[in-house]
Amino acid sequence: MFSFHLTMCGNRWKLWTVPLIIAVYGLLLPSCATVEGQAEMSEEGEPSIVFGRIEVNEIGPNPRQFPARVRFVDVVHVPTQDWTRIKINPTSQTFAVSLSPGRYEMTRLQVTEGPFTAQSYLSGTFNIAANDVTYLGTWQLNVDTPRTQRMITFDVSDGSLNWDEVFENYPAMKGKSVVNAFPKLVENQARLYAVAPNPKLKYFYRQ
Repeated sequence: MFSFHLTMCGNRWKLWTVPLIIAVYGLLLPSCATVEGQAEMSEEGEPSIVFGRIEVNEIGPNPRQFPARVRFVDVVHVPTQDWTRIKINPTSQTFAVSLSPGRYEMTRLQVTEGPFTAQSYLSGTFNIAANDVTYLGTWQLNVDTPRTQRMITFDVSDGSLNWDEVFENYPAMKGKSVVNAFPKLVENQARLYAVAPNPKLKYFYRQ
């Protein structure tokens, strides 16, 4: 009789502990999800200094006698849809700009040849983390000679930079760590469209 009482008590213990365990797991699981969400939000930290370099190669003879240079690149911060124009140093063809962390989309790139201007709508994405310096790589652009359907191709590489020289030219970057975030393009080739004040022939302009 005594033995039977212990068995029944043991069964009762098992019966009421099962709902208790389920209740405890139910409380713990939402906590884990909340912590993970906060970790993602923590990536929206301080802005990062974004650095990159551009190399322009002209394919074919250039009758305009002016070397092709990138003037600016337009990017959009995808989470907020904030638009930023990254201006390129006309001499060194480098850029250093402060950007908030998050995912960005490249929307437009403009090229100048003396008084002549053309732009392309290359579409690519890159991610900026809350790091001290984010390196977007060396952009290698191949630009066609001026003609009716002028194309531009895009590639990116590490570029083997002399970082001591980079830090000397951009003192705000000194003493900070560097991470890579090379852009990924949907297509690495796009058309270049003439921009006023080029000769106003409608065929050359994007509507």
